[in-house]
Amino acid sequence: MGKLGGCALLLAFNLTIGTLCFDYALFSVFGKEIPWYADMIAGAFLGQFALPVAVICWIVRLCGVPVPFVSS
Repeated sequence: MGKLGGCALLLAFNLTIGTLCFDYALFSVFGKEIPWYADMIAGAFLGQFALPVAVICWIVRLCGVPVPFVSS
């Protein structure tokens, strides 16, 4: 039950915090919004990487860099 609980906790983290961080980072870098279910799918796989990227985007935005960072 210990490994199952750890996997469930990691999945819950990725589906909540990872989803929000992925959405924030995607908007900050590219200025794009995608549907919530696409954010959730990406957050499930990239949640652990999206958190530090979102923190870096937040710090860069606090420094006054305009959004999006990459303009098309």
